[in-house]
Amino acid sequence: MTDEKVIKTSEYFTYTAYADGTVTKTSRGDYEREVPLNTYTDDDGVFVWIGKNKYYIKSLIARLFLGGEYKRGCVIEHIDGDPANCAAINLRCVKRNTSRDNKMYTKVSIDGTVYDSISAAERALFLSHGYLSKYFKGQIAGKALDGREVILVE
Repeated sequence: MTDEKVIKTSEYFTYTAYADGTVTKTSRGDYEREVPLNTYTDDDGVFVWIGKNKYYIKSLIARLFLGGEYKRGCVIEHIDGDPANCAAINLRCVKRNTSRDNKMYTKVSIDGTVYDSISAAERALFLSHGYLSKYFKGQIAGKALDGREVILVE
């Protein structure tokens, strides 16, 4: 396999992450055997269970292998767009307000009126915090915005 880093060690197992995006469990003691952990998928990505804790593979790999590029609070993006490909060379850390096309969007236009931030637009429309962010990500249909032209502005 490729570069490896130990995630966690317990009395019975050693959990290891590899730069190619695999996470394994090695039994400790007289008979050592390394097996890949079962992966699961939800809306946020691919994850593994280590003990009773849920770890997203992209976060593990970014934290362990991206070094100084990884900062808390950044969004980990898959360069090829495939959420199952968690190899270190396929991950990059971007600021929350950077989109897939690498443009910075900070303003919102609603029916021609430009607001300085998403939060300001939400307050003006009496929407709950985070509603427009979810709308732009495609996580909600945006029924409260029916009949309005809502776009991000550079």
